Amino acid sequence: MSDYLYGYGPAEQERLLRQARYWKRAGLFDGVEFRPGEAVLEIGCGAGGVLGVIHELQPAATLSGIDVEPRQVEHASAHLRELGAPDADVVAGDATELPWVDGTFDTVWMSWFLEHLVDPRRVLEEARRVLKRGGRIVVCETDYSTFKVHPESPNYDYLEQAQYDYFERHGCATAGRLLGPWLTAAGFVEVQNVLAGFHHYQVPGDDRLSQHANYVAEFIEPTVERLATSLDLDADRLQLGVEHLRSVGADPRGAMTQIVYRALARRAG
Repeated sequence: MSDYLYGYGPAEQERLLRQARYWKRAGLFDGVEFRPGEAVLEIGCGAGGVLGVIHELQPAATLSGIDVEPRQVEHASAHLRELGAPDADVVAGDATELPWVDGTFDTVWMSWFLEHLVDPRRVLEEARRVLKRGGRIVVCETDYSTFKVHPESPNYDYLEQAQYDYFERHGCATAGRLLGPWLTAAGFVEVQNVLAGFHHYQVPGDDRLSQHANYVAEFIEPTVERLATSLDLDADRLQLGVEHLRSVGADPRGAMTQIVYRALARRAG
């Protein structure tokens, strides 16, 4: 895994908590029930936002998480303690060598993690290993070719292409659409991959367009300098793309589309 594009500072940690709550409101967790006592592992748990949402959905679940960055693990542990989950087992470690024995978990969750990997197969095989027989995996990813706005803008197109190109070099820009083949190749059964299209447009009294545009801008804007440096691009033009993205929420003609995928599969019983 390459260095995390978004960094590990306090601002990014708080953004990750907001991101988890945002996707909860948007329905990413809908239909995924957690039982009392269920053992749940999040791989790539970051600052603990998703584990916090799972705790809110099922306070009696047993939570574990792993992240390569100790600063994220420290923040996640503190966040979960604040939410009333002091016994969560959150550790720093390598997702290709999980520190749990075979058949430990009922559910493994990953979101916006595999996109950072050039080859996710070993991580998925490890996820299958630590699942109980019949246990499930839930994986959420996007496709960086699907972030479209109206009115169109050459500067925004430049920014969108930069995001896509960065993930193609350092991970996988189209991870969402590949989840089905990846899970099948890793030995999972009952594989499903369902897309959720998010299309928001300007409606008086409805701020969902502005919320989504600002959500996306919030994670892209801090990366402008790194995108410019790593891809030899014009940072000023990338910033103009961010500004255009933010502007669509206030434009009477404004609209934005993004595709998100959620895959579910099981370890064979």
